[in-house]
Amino acid sequence: VSRTPLKPEDFSHIRSAFLSAVAALKTKENVEEFLQDFFTPSEWKMFLKRLAVAEMLLDGKSYDTMGAMLKVSNTTIARMRTFLELHGTGLRKMIHQLKERQK
Repeated sequence: VSRTPLKPEDFSHIRSAFLSAVAALKTKENVEEFLQDFFTPSEWKMFLKRLAVAEMLLDGKSYDTMGAMLKVSNTTIARMRTFLELHGTGLRKMIHQLKERQK
């Protein structure tokens, strides 16, 4: 990532285009293909682990359980917990929707 910030209007345009591109991916297969092309293998693993940590936190799992299962540190779990407490509306909504579909 460049240390030189984008102009706010350029950032807004790029962000809007990215969100439109993601929203246009109608199938699970298209989303997976896009994300595999977009993320490096380590970014992909990091993203999936964060999602799993968020879901497990919302399910009330212990730090020990998460750490052992996902091979993440307590610091990573605590950061995700703080994020969910301060923000995380979209993430909570998405996890809730996934759980509803699994019923």
